Amino acid sequence: MTLTILCAGALAPPGAQRAALEADPAAAAPSALAATQLRDRMRDASAARLAPLPRASTFVQRLRRARVVARERNDDAAPAELPDERWLRERFALDGAVAACVLPCDAGSDRAPLVIRPVHLHLGLDHLVLAPPARATPDDEEARTLAAAANRWLEEDGLELVAARADAWRIDAHDDRARTTLADFAALRAPSTRVASGRNVSAWLPQGEAASRWRAFENLVQMAWFEHPLNEDRVRAGRLPVSGVWLEGRAGVARARPFESVRTDDLAVAGLAQRAGSRVEAFDAGALPAQHTLVDAGFWKETLAEGDAEGWNDAWLAFDRWFEREATDASPIRLVLTGEREWVELAFANADRFKPWRSVTRETLLERAR
Repeated sequence: MTLTILCAGALAPPGAQRAALEADPAAAAPSALAATQLRDRMRDASAARLAPLPRASTFVQRLRRARVVARERNDDAAPAELPDERWLRERFALDGAVAACVLPCDAGSDRAPLVIRPVHLHLGLDHLVLAPPARATPDDEEARTLAAAANRWLEEDGLELVAARADAWRIDAHDDRARTTLADFAALRAPSTRVASGRNVSAWLPQGEAASRWRAFENLVQMAWFEHPLNEDRVRAGRLPVSGVWLEGRAGVARARPFESVRTDDLAVAGLAQRAGSRVEAFDAGALPAQHTLVDAGFWKETLAEGDAEGWNDAWLAFDRWFEREATDASPIRLVLTGEREWVELAFANADRFKPWRSVTRETLLERAR
């Protein structure tokens, strides 16, 4: 029986990569020397943001004797998913995108929905930046109003936006031509909002044969919402207007059930677990069960999306307190820490406490993750 704890974003100090690139944009060039320079700048940028954990903390002491059992790194110029999304997709053998698991498959249907999110795209001098989606999420009534406005423009194409949730919508098709369009959209390489949040979106737009048709679809929606009274009201109230949609993709079958139960407050992770037939509980549901369990410790997710370095440090302290309270006596433990490009899996076992030649620290893991 093993307890696996997923710490998404724990190795990604907010702003570290962005600060490095701003210091020297040429460091983004795809060369070995530039990659080394970028990692150095990221290390320097993140060092000032890293607050120490208590030396006497149980987590720090157990981490020191941990074994690194696996790690994986993605050096693609514009990854389509974050390392925690990739780790989950591979473990559950998911057909599709983890982010699209936020909506369930329709009852009685073998087709998963094509998931999009209403977002705010901030216009810079010569580019668009995706605002953290939570900042622009409409309420339920606003979502229905915006969907109806867009559908008047989409009706001719047989497509319909359905606000299944205020923050996660689906696209429905009403004729064969529209169903073909949805299938083509689903085949696009569509980076998630989590990986593109806060970035210039040019490198993270959907790619594939139907990319131009997707852009035409986006343009119709944007025109429907441009200067819409609802958006003007949001601006007057100091809120971001909803100015576009983001394709999260489609998630089909999870072909593996690596965990008997999953504890999470993330709707996409919960949806993934449900597809696999795992029992799903809230993150803080009480005593940890004895069976093979995944705990999605999402302390860092929101602060990373917001680029909040202070909040990210606070998240580490909150995790340290949670570990002391909930996981101190658990053994064995698998800990999966992820950053912007890398995940690393560590094993904790009671016997490891008596192996002083090991010396794993959070700081060395962070440096290696650059």
